[in-house]
Amino acid sequence: MQNCSSDYNGYAFHRIVDFYTIITDLDCELFLESAKNTPHNAGENVKNPFCRLIRSVPDGELRCRYQIYKAGRQALDLGEPYVFICHAGLLEWAVPLMRGRDYLGVVVGGRVRLWDADKGFKEELRSRINDLNLDWTAIQQSFDLVAHLKPDRVHTAAQLLFNITCYQMEPDLSLLQRQKKLWNKRSHLAEELSKQKKAQSQGLSIKTHLHFKKKGSKINRDNKPNIEQIEKQLIGRIRMGEISDAKEILNQILGDIFLNENQELNVVKARLLELLTSVGRIAVQKHTPGEDLFELYQDAVQKLQQITDMEGLYSWTVEIFDRLMNTIYYSRDQSKFSIVELVADYLKKHYTEDININNVAEAVHYSPYYLSRLFKEEIGLTIIEYLTEIRLAAARNLLENTELNLHQIALRSGYQDQSYFSRLFKKHAGISPNEYRRWWKTKHKQN
Repeated sequence: MQNCSSDYNGYAFHRIVDFYTIITDLDCELFLESAKNTPHNAGENVKNPFCRLIRSVPDGELRCRYQIYKAGRQALDLGEPYVFICHAGLLEWAVPLMRGRDYLGVVVGGRVRLWDADKGFKEELRSRINDLNLDWTAIQQSFDLVAHLKPDRVHTAAQLLFNITCYQMEPDLSLLQRQKKLWNKRSHLAEELSKQKKAQSQGLSIKTHLHFKKKGSKINRDNKPNIEQIEKQLIGRIRMGEISDAKEILNQILGDIFLNENQELNVVKARLLELLTSVGRIAVQKHTPGEDLFELYQDAVQKLQQITDMEGLYSWTVEIFDRLMNTIYYSRDQSKFSIVELVADYLKKHYTEDININNVAEAVHYSPYYLSRLFKEEIGLTIIEYLTEIRLAAARNLLENTELNLHQIALRSGYQDQSYFSRLFKKHAGISPNEYRRWWKTKHKQN
C-alpha cells in the first residue's frame, strides 16, 4: 500500500480487503488511481490460483488491470456495484473507492464462476486466453478450483463489498445517489431509443402527439411547426408538474435526434443545442428568469465542447435537460398556475361528461375568455385540446386493457358519436382504434 495518500487511508484499505475476504472467503483486491501507471504485483496477493496464473504473464496482467480500472469508473458512474465478466471468463464486481467526493480507485471482489466447466465453455475459455501462451493443463486444473457461486448470491456479495467500503471510507453518499439517479435516467433514454429503433424497423407509423402516449413512436422532424408545438407542450407539462409526461415527450424528441442523425457526434451535438435553445426561448416567453437559463446554457455549452463520445453525450443530455425542467418548474407563477391546476383537475374528473368552456369557467368561477387565454398561455394548449388528450389517453387505456367494443369505448372516453371518436383517434394516432388495438396486442405478445 505504498501508494496510499495517508496512513489513515492505508489502514482503511487494508480493513476493506481483510474484512471482505474473511467474511466471504472470496478474492478482494484494491487498485488505486495513483498507481494506475506503475508496475503492479502481478497477482501475487490473489488467492484465486486461476487468476494468479493468468496474471503471471505481462499481457494477462495488463488486461486484468485495464478491465478493473474501467469497471471502477463504471461503478462510479452507476453509484453502486458494477458486476462484469472478466476477459478470462470469471464473474467479478467492482466498487468505487472514495473519500468524500474524491475518487481514489476501485475495489474488486469475486472472481467466481456461475457455471460448470463443460466442453463448450472450455473451448470458449481457450479461445479467450490462447494468445497468453500458458500451459493448458495448468489452466484447466486451476479453473476447476475457482469458487462456484449461485446467481442469487452474486448481488448479496457485491452489495456487501459496497457496504464495507462505504463504512470504511465514508464517501459522499449523496454523490453516489445522484450518479445512480442519473444512470437510471440515461437507461430510460436508452430504452426510448431502443423502442424507436424497433418501431422504425417494423415500419410503425403511430404519431407522437401530446398526452396520448404511444410506445415506439417517432416524430417527423421535417414538420417544423409540429416540433415547435410539441416543444410548447413540453414546457406546459413541466410547468404543470406532470414530469413523467414531460419526460415522455422529451425522450421522444431526443430519440428522434439521436436516431435521425446517423450517430454523427457533432451533428447530434448541434441538434441538441438547437433543442436546448428552442425550449429555453419558449421558457423565457413563459416568464422563466433569463439569467437562470443563461447560466444553464453557458454551463451546457462548456461541458458539451469537452464530450468526445456518445456515452458522454447521453450523460450530458440527461443532466442538462433535467436541470432545465427543474428551472422551468420552480420559476412558474404560482398564482396563475393555481387557476390552471383547478381547470386541469376539473377536466380529469369530468372528461366523460359533455364539457365546454362555459361549464369549466362556471366550475372554477372565472370568465370563459380569461380562462381560455390564461390556459393557452401557460400550457401551450387550449382547454379543449387538453381535454382531448385526457379522453384519448383514456381510450388508449381501454383499447389496451379491455375487450369493450368501439361504441362502449367512445362513451367511456367522453364521446357520444362513435364515428367522430374514430376519426379523431386516427387524426391523433395515425391509425384507427381497431388498428391500434391489434398493434398493441401484437407488441404485447412479442414482449
